[in-house]
Amino acid sequence: MLRIRMRKPGKPVKGRYHFKIVVIEMAKARDSRFLEELGYYDPTCRIAKINTERYEYWFSKGAQPTESVVSIYKKFKKNPEGVFAAKAKPRKKKAEPKVEEAKPAE
Repeated sequence: MLRIRMRKPGKPVKGRYHFKIVVIEMAKARDSRFLEELGYYDPTCRIAKINTERYEYWFSKGAQPTESVVSIYKKFKKNPEGVFAAKAKPRKKKAEPKVEEAKPAE
């Protein structure tokens, strides 16, 4: 059975990963040989590029995409330029310093 999934090519710079979207046998390891490369995804820059014709071809042949690939593909279909807006992260509230009550002198 075939899968459409992401693989990590090469040795990345610390903390900066990028992925290639590939068609691969389900039983093979993540970074082993693949049948075809369909595109790439860079999560740090939030940029993706997918060959939609080839994706749909492999999907019609029975290749099952992973959840993460489906998510990226849906975003790519909405925005074919491949640049996704970064999600706004909620700001953490600063912890207010605890004020100790003054103890009466004895």
